[in-house]
Amino acid sequence: MALGLMTVLIGLALAGLTTQADEDPAPTPLPPSVRAMTGCWAGVGEVMGKPVRTQVKAHPVARNLQFVIETDSVAVDDPQDFYAAHIIIGATAARPDKPEGLVSYFADSFGGDFVSTGSGRASEEEVVLAYPYGANQFVNHWRASDTRLSWTITIKTAGQADQPFAHYELEAVPCA
Repeated sequence: MALGLMTVLIGLALAGLTTQADEDPAPTPLPPSVRAMTGCWAGVGEVMGKPVRTQVKAHPVARNLQFVIETDSVAVDDPQDFYAAHIIIGATAARPDKPEGLVSYFADSFGGDFVSTGSGRASEEEVVLAYPYGANQFVNHWRASDTRLSWTITIKTAGQADQPFAHYELEAVPCA
């Protein structure tokens, strides 16, 4: 039976009939400022006033059309105070109702109740993604060069001034 179905599908393809996959738009490539974060990074930072040591591994996946950032941090003064996050970034195509942008998924060591889908943009200099959590948005700014990665997170609440949340200054290191 399976061989008969395969013969029909091959016959349809040879007849020139299109499938849904043939009609899908081409995927939107990652912007250069996202790809510039590729590599391994280590350094220090501050989260809610506490000094931390941070490591980041960032690389393209899914045939270079998505990007993954994995980060691990530990408080300098308390090795039991640690944090980890897994961030996926993809580019979205421009449409009449929306400019080209980024979409992202942020999952961390706080567990499944705290995952967030964010959106943002990439310029030549930086990547900006905002993730909603309740009434707040955590706005992430990444800037990368060949040897440095800067990552700043602010909390945006309607009607209030942005508040600093975290800042990391990282240097390129060899990947393990």
